[in-house]
Amino acid sequence: GIGTYTAAAIASIAFDLPHAVVDGNVRRVIARLMNDGAADTQVWADRLLDQHAPGIWNQAVMELGATICLPRAPLCQDCPVAAHCLAKQAGTQAALPPKKFKRETERLQRTLLFIERRGRILLMPSTRVPGFWDLPEPFKGARTTKPLGEFTHTITHRRYHFTVLAARVVDVP
Repeated sequence: GIGTYTAAAIASIAFDLPHAVVDGNVRRVIARLMNDGAADTQVWADRLLDQHAPGIWNQAVMELGATICLPRAPLCQDCPVAAHCLAKQAGTQAALPPKKFKRETERLQRTLLFIERRGRILLMPSTRVPGFWDLPEPFKGARTTKPLGEFTHTITHRRYHFTVLAARVVDVP
């Protein structure tokens, strides 16, 4: 899908429309420029956006963050906006933006059923990822026949360990 960042990038770069992009590089540049790790990046990106050349501006700020305003050891001596950078003036550029709290990994075990009938496989709407489809978990009327395998998958901070069992649906009285 197309999210806010991609939509703003397409609008500004392809169509020269005044939409500011915000990615990790832009967030870092603005946090340092304002010397404020809690600054509302989108608000500042919108305020600073060059309305006459938004695509070029967006690409320049992203490139600045990718090549000069680096996460560790920023190259302030090479920065074209160093004279306006409040973090450089305060000597706080290395501490900005503050590190995000990393959630502890949640480990989950799940059993999935592989149910096939007449060349079709039963899928159910996912309880883990809205809009996705999964193999079903055990339910009344499903009888397992044999183990098929195991796999792990990580989604954000959740690490799933799945066991897949072959199954069939039996008549429920």
